[in-house]
Order: sequence, then structure tokens, then C-alpha cells
Amino acid sequence: MNFEYLRLYFVYVLFLTPVIIFLVLMGLKKREKRILSFLNLQNIKTGVQSSGLRIIPALLSGLMFICLVLTLTQPRTLDKEEESESRGVDIMVVVDVSASMLATDINPSRLVQAKREIIDLVKRLDGDRVGLVAFAGLAFVHCPLTLDYDAFKVFVDQLVPQLVPAPGLDIERAIDVSLAALAASGEEGSEGQAILLMSDGGNTMGDLTAAGTKASKKGVPIYSMGFGSPYGAPIPAQRGGFLKDKNGKTASTKINESPLKSLANDTGGKYVRSNGGDSDIDSLYTSGINVDVKDRNYDKKKRQNYQEYFYYLAAICLMLFLLDFWNSYKPRRLHA
Repeated sequence: MNFEYLRLYFVYVLFLTPVIIFLVLMGLKKREKRILSFLNLQNIKTGVQSSGLRIIPALLSGLMFICLVLTLTQPRTLDKEEESESRGVDIMVVVDVSASMLATDINPSRLVQAKREIIDLVKRLDGDRVGLVAFAGLAFVHCPLTLDYDAFKVFVDQLVPQLVPAPGLDIERAIDVSLAALAASGEEGSEGQAILLMSDGGNTMGDLTAAGTKASKKGVPIYSMGFGSPYGAPIPAQRGGFLKDKNGKTASTKINESPLKSLANDTGGKYVRSNGGDSDIDSLYTSGINVDVKDRNYDKKKRQNYQEYFYYLAAICLMLFLLDFWNSYKPRRLHA
């Protein structure tokens, strides 16, 4: 049986054991002298502990000290070793933060609604890793894949158009960045990965066919959610008012579902339009990703189970304390 100690450095305190015993002996001797002086009974032979009996509580104190120190070292032995796997789906959430997402045809805005949808998604996750890509004319990983959902929510709250000042809507680049982030987290082309694209479709840049082909080849389905209405809405400007087009008229934006549907269909995913309720995210995740995408083993760990012995030592220490307490306060008869 091989013992190991979590806090072996406490062993050095055992060198103080003789000091503890000596101090207890001296304390008992002084107490004996005080009693004799108080009662003025110097001729008592058996009423007060002799030096031979005095050693018993001193030894008990020494044993208690040893047991206490050994308890603090936390001795244990390896009971068994188990291998555990962490399984789930790696989901890269790709969010459009272009200026058009500030449109208020969805109250209070398309971007705020997208954030709410992501939070609703997080509430449904259980063991799935999730990451975040922000994009407009450019794209970058705003949060790498993580199981820390609370930290992920902080990154979601930071989504604003100022994150990506480049104008436009380059969905192809956003997909490329997402695929690269997924590939970096595990074996490229493996199962258990998905992209959740959130956008209003806008004036799409890039080659969407090429983006869909890349995702399909790597076995990564794209689930997309559209934001906005087909009737359109003006785009708020940062300094107040609304953005103008090149003719000086108020620029208007409406949802463009075509590229979002195309990417979903080409990669084996699904498309829904955000409706502000639970059915949209349930359609994409609960009955979509959670069912269609096979879990993958993204982490394998060996877990060691130990047999702990510190509580046995603690019990012995308590018994020694009770024995010392009884020995110190048990009734004694005085003899002249």
C-alpha cells in the first residue's frame, strides 16, 4: 500500500513533539505547585499527581499533536483510475455586426434580438462547446470554443458594429474564419461540428457557393437564422438620425433570406427567421443541431479516485482528546 500525502510539508512540524510534551510537563508541574501552595498541604503524598502519573497527560498531548499533524498531511492511497470522456458538439456562432443590424424593424434592434437568441441557445447547451465569430466586411474570432458559458455571455454582450469597422457583409470570409477555428480545436473534417449563422443577409459579399462547398467538404453543416422584415427599415446612424445612400436619401434595409437559405440547404443545415420566441432556436438547436449532428469526443481525461485516511486520524485525535479530558477532570480523593 503506497501512501501519498497532499501536504507533506506538515511532517516537519512533528519535530516539535518533544517540545509539546516538555511544555505540558512543565505546565502540570506548575499547576501542582500552585495547588499545594494554595492548600498548604505539603505533606500530601497521594492527593496530587506524582511525577510518574504526570507523564500520562503529557504523552496523551504528544500523541494528539502527532495525530493532528498527520491529519493535516492528508494521507491517501490510489483506489482506482478511471478514464472519462467529454462529449458534445462544437458550435461556432457567427454573428453579423454590420450597421444594418441596428435597424429597428425588430424591437429594439436586429442585433439586440440576435444577442437574445444566442443567450437562449446557451440556456439549452449541456456539454457542447460554443465559440463566437463577429463579422461585417471582415471577420474574426471574438471568443474561442469554450465550455465556460458565463464567460461566453460576456463576449456576446460586447457585440456592437464598432467591433468590425470594415463596411460590407462578407459571409464567405466569416465562414472561412469559423471553419479554421473549428479545425484548430480538433481533427479537421471530424463529426460533431456545426456553424450557426445569424445575419439579415444584407448586401452579401464573397462567393457563397464556395463557402458552402468548403463547409460541406469538411462535414460542417450551417444552420442560419435571419433577422429583419421584408418591408425594410432605416439604418440608425451612430451620431443620430439615419444613414443616407449615395443619392442623399434615407438608406433602408430589409432581410435578404436567399443567401442564408442557400448556405443551409447546401450544407445539410436548416434556416429559420427569428421570431422572438422559443420556436426558432428550438428548430435550429433542439430539433436541429442536437439531433442531426453527432457528438464528438473533444477531451479525454484520466480521473484518479483516492481512499482518504485523514478522517481516521481525526477520529483518533478526538478520542485522545476525550481521554485526556477525562484523565484531567476525573474526581480524586485527597489523603493526609
